[in-house]
Amino acid sequence: QINKLEQQLVKNPVFQAERDSERFALYAKKAALDERAAELRAQLKGTLLASFREESKARLKVLQKLGHVSADGTVLLKGRAACEIDTADELLTVELMFNGCFHGLDKHQLLALVSCLTPTDKTNEQVALVKPLAEPLRQLQDAAKGIASISREAGLEVEEDEYLGSFRPSLMDVFYNWSKGKTFAEIAGMTDIFEGSIIRVARRLDELMQQLARAAQVVGDETLAKRFEESNETLRRGIMFSASLYL
Repeated sequence: QINKLEQQLVKNPVFQAERDSERFALYAKKAALDERAAELRAQLKGTLLASFREESKARLKVLQKLGHVSADGTVLLKGRAACEIDTADELLTVELMFNGCFHGLDKHQLLALVSCLTPTDKTNEQVALVKPLAEPLRQLQDAAKGIASISREAGLEVEEDEYLGSFRPSLMDVFYNWSKGKTFAEIAGMTDIFEGSIIRVARRLDELMQQLARAAQVVGDETLAKRFEESNETLRRGIMFSASLYL
């Protein structure tokens, strides 16, 4: 019986591999590589977690510096307003609300400026703004530069030119004239951006204007909330807000 079992054992591939130095070396190498891979995965996980923690601390510093959060982590009025915004850059949008930029604009200028906060297609044309729009745009860019500077000081990797470039004035003049009553055909001829893209931006702009009105109500500024609503009424008309574009 023992001899029979020994014969079966000799035929076993695992038993044979243990006595084959070349094959055993390959198995040993694979086991070592598996162990090393597990160690590297653990290190990577720790590195990513540490990186996430550092970034979270830096972002908290930015929020504290901008007045969204207190030193003890309490969400302040600015932070509550920012919580209402999710279709644009919350920091810049709320900064413009609190620094008085929005307050000094009429309903047409307001709509045009907020369009810069909405993602817009690039254009090959040189944007030439009328005087009532140039100054609000400058204020927006100054506020964006301030946020970029504070972010870098806190340790975040923010490229100022890239950050500023994300707020394009490509459709400022288009929505300014639409707000004043121009037809869709007239405003479409003012830019090389496709008509469908203009309508898509208009829908997003409508959503952002509604969020801004709610944010103004949250901070108790009913006058500004009403101005956002009145400005948005000049947007919501015509073919851009038809139930079907085939009507």
